Amino acid sequence: MPSTARYTVAKQHLLNTATPHQREARLFLRTRQLEDGVAMVVTDLHGSWHAYQQTLSRFFAHHERGEAHRLIFCGDVVHARRRGDDDASLKILHDIMRLQAEWGQERVMLLCGNHEIPHIYGTTLSRGDHEYTHTLEWQLQNAEATAPYKREEVRRFLRGLPFYVWTKAGVTLTHAGAPPHSELQDTLMNLLTFDHDAVLRLADDQLKRYDIKHMTKDANYVRQARQFLAVQNNKDPRLTELLRGQLISQTSEAFGELWSAFFGHNESDSGFTVYLADVESFLAQTSTFSPYPQAFLVAGHVTVRAGGYQWVGGKHLRIASYAHATPLEKGRYLLFDCGAPVKNAKDLEAGLRPLFN
Repeated sequence: MPSTARYTVAKQHLLNTATPHQREARLFLRTRQLEDGVAMVVTDLHGSWHAYQQTLSRFFAHHERGEAHRLIFCGDVVHARRRGDDDASLKILHDIMRLQAEWGQERVMLLCGNHEIPHIYGTTLSRGDHEYTHTLEWQLQNAEATAPYKREEVRRFLRGLPFYVWTKAGVTLTHAGAPPHSELQDTLMNLLTFDHDAVLRLADDQLKRYDIKHMTKDANYVRQARQFLAVQNNKDPRLTELLRGQLISQTSEAFGELWSAFFGHNESDSGFTVYLADVESFLAQTSTFSPYPQAFLVAGHVTVRAGGYQWVGGKHLRIASYAHATPLEKGRYLLFDCGAPVKNAKDLEAGLRPLFN
């Protein structure tokens, strides 16, 4: 059976064994719908405690004045962008989890970004000679005894992150922009209902075919598992997770679709004309699923060459709150009313504010 078919069967099995409430939640597992309230939207803080604290300072000030009711992080709150930078990834995740517990998941949201995905699957992520994932994995390991949230709680939190926010304003929020091949309804449906648990379940079934005892004696494999996933030794129950991540990244078509949607670079990959068509198709297809027509797309993920925002065509507003702003101090965030339909690009752009003084 092809891997896509196996994934579909596994996903359906999880639906069939779910309670009615769980089944309803899984139908559009990766979306959230907002009908009211002013949202403050930030992107790509990449492990910077300074940028995160500045974000909270701005939000609480707006909230006290009645100017903002929701705080939405559009992914990539983890992984310092440069070697040697202070990396507060776990501290930020723990604090967002705390805020959600206190304020509610509808008022404080974190969307999934490409840098959160490796910690769901045990895959590695690097750029040049800079390896991103090991720092957070070691932070999780070292904090296990004293942290307010344990490793598995953090991983469960990451597995539950939405991909898209639809608003009555007609503004869709996501991390990486319009996915390629957005004209294919099945592609978008797969993303809206994407099930990490089904992918992991299939990979665990594949692992049963491997000689685990032999693997525990492979010093090179144990060394890599320790380096990338903070596995402690050859008796650590997480030892197989590195192999599982490799199997997923190399054999899972569902994971391939996820990778394509979250790791691409929009017009830099496909060309400007093709990407604009993807945006149009994405918004049109999204509008068939969303309770409200979606007219604009707001995302981060890609570097803004000058300043903290840019328009990609007339419907995709790219914002860079910190890591992708040029220079960093030019980072912007967005304020908009989720319940008031946005009529044109200028109305949306009017909500941009500097994150730093």
